[in-house]
Amino acid sequence: MFVAQEDGYWGGGTPDDNSPALAPAEAVLLWSLRRLAPAIATAGPMARCRVVEVTLIRQFGGRGQEIGVLLRCLAQLLVAGAVRPLQLGCPAMAALTADETMLLHTLRSPEATPKSPLDDLLHPLRIPTATRLLAMIATISRTGA
Repeated sequence: MFVAQEDGYWGGGTPDDNSPALAPAEAVLLWSLRRLAPAIATAGPMARCRVVEVTLIRQFGGRGQEIGVLLRCLAQLLVAGAVRPLQLGCPAMAALTADETMLLHTLRSPEATPKSPLDDLLHPLRIPTATRLLAMIATISRTGA
């Protein structure tokens, strides 16, 4: 399994439990990824989380399903394409792990750079796909419903 969590991971939580320094959309995206990645790592690429789907629709309206599909693709890519275990906090954790900070940084400015923050996490052939997914998620989440 390429997702590592601390003890007591399945505390649940809500997107509001995340760091107050995050924008509301970022908090929902991080919380969703924290719930999706372990499910995919455990149950396989077709794993779904209904509470994530409902939360994304509530946050982003009609675009929520689209964001959900992209997040599931990103989570699958992170689970299957990581060169080391991805460190994720529990959904209710306010602090960010180093990997989550890197993903949020890439989400905030997903344009290609010579040295991507994803270089230390993903196999080199998967970085362009992850960068494109993060760019699409960022664009859709900013446009709202």
